[in-house]
Amino acid sequence: MPEKLAEWIDTIVIAEEILFHLRAAGLPPTYENATRVWLNFLEAEIHEGLRNSCQGLLDQQEVLSHAGS
Repeated sequence: MPEKLAEWIDTIVIAEEILFHLRAAGLPPTYENATRVWLNFLEAEIHEGLRNSCQGLLDQQEVLSHAGS
């Protein structure tokens, strides 16, 4: 299941967003800056964001429990 999810995640969109936000902040959109932003995001924010998204599914009763989802 992790492999299927990893294939589904659109990494190009993530990369484009990182570069967009670097430019918007006036920072050079370099590979080094982009990787630092991504790693900082993973360490500081992704855990809480994923937890909040899961809670939102529960709150809205949108959870699909069958194996095919």
